[in-house]
Amino acid sequence: MRELKRDKRESGRDMRGLERDMRESEGDIRESGRDMRELERDMRESEKDNRELK
Repeated sequence: MRELKRDKRESGRDMRGLERDMRESEGDIRESGRDMRELERDMRESEKDNRELK
């Protein structure tokens, strides 16, 4: 009986850890998407600058 309670506690801890990891990875994905948009904007701006230089 005591083992069962301990197993439940441990699995609950594992689930909370997993949920935290998921939230962190979602944040990383959002950040990388933001970085990609910034890169695309920078590329468009540099293309425009290059056209203006010609």
